Amino acid sequence: MKADPRLSVLIGFRGPSDRVSGPQNESDETFERVDSRIIGGEISELGNWPWQAAMLHANYGDHIVCGGTIVTEKVIIGAAHCISQFKADEIKFTAGHTKGFHARTQKSSYQFSTVNRAVAHPGYNKYFHNDIALFELNFPFTWTDYVRPACLPSPDFVPSVNGRCVVSGFGKGSNDALNHAVIPIWEKQSCENILESQGGWSWTGLPIDHASQICAGYQPGGIDACQGDSGGPFVCKTNHGWVATGAVSYGYGCAQKNMPAIYSNIPMYHDWIHEFIAEAGDSIPEGCGEVKANANFPVLTPTTLDAETGEVWPEDPRVVPGIYL
Repeated sequence: MKADPRLSVLIGFRGPSDRVSGPQNESDETFERVDSRIIGGEISELGNWPWQAAMLHANYGDHIVCGGTIVTEKVIIGAAHCISQFKADEIKFTAGHTKGFHARTQKSSYQFSTVNRAVAHPGYNKYFHNDIALFELNFPFTWTDYVRPACLPSPDFVPSVNGRCVVSGFGKGSNDALNHAVIPIWEKQSCENILESQGGWSWTGLPIDHASQICAGYQPGGIDACQGDSGGPFVCKTNHGWVATGAVSYGYGCAQKNMPAIYSNIPMYHDWIHEFIAEAGDSIPEGCGEVKANANFPVLTPTTLDAETGEVWPEDPRVVPGIYL
């Protein structure tokens, strides 16, 4: 089977040319599926996720190839594998929309900017460890009801196991709309064990990087991020607002049984992110993590976590029956 980075620029194209690949599970062709959207999610309304950015690339007709999380007026967090082939001056980001991406089709809420700098984490490797990148925009976004930053987590923020957070993205094949889904977080050793039992590590011998990666998904499958969602937001609701907790990285197929997905762990990169923001001449916004409208959560509602520690907030007891091993 393949570890599929969730970048998508052409129909059937599964990721960068130097992607990690291993032996195929020929008994299950679904590992090669090309469904490329938030699988099993809901269509988002304008204002649900105002920190959602769409990464476009000139060489692909300005189509959306990845996602990103807006954290300041000039800085976006994304995935390192999204820029492994691209130069900064080939990229632009759009925000403030839930359909399409071309300016001529947008409402007044639409904003876009070209990119001045695109920096992958120096520790990024072919195993998708440290799969995180930072982007400095040439033109800062303007805060509105539809374009706003997610909060940056404290370095001690560790989202609670079984906590339920939200992934969002456009993804190729998403019916030209922003989608979102509630995804539960796994205990990392349990995640590693179940992926290993499915052959997920047989071709590398390497386990999950417990520090730099978050594991999240449903054991029965059916709900997941997919190609085209790479780098996009994985945000957790806290008592102080929505926090940028993870960036979509990779998975084995999409929404498969016993195949939780991997997200880069944003709190681990606290110092690196703040240094980049300072170098960009920007600052942490006073207001963050606020939404204009409530999204629909048909499967499970997000868990409220403590903004400093990531522990379950006392007013939202953790009860998630029938999901984990």
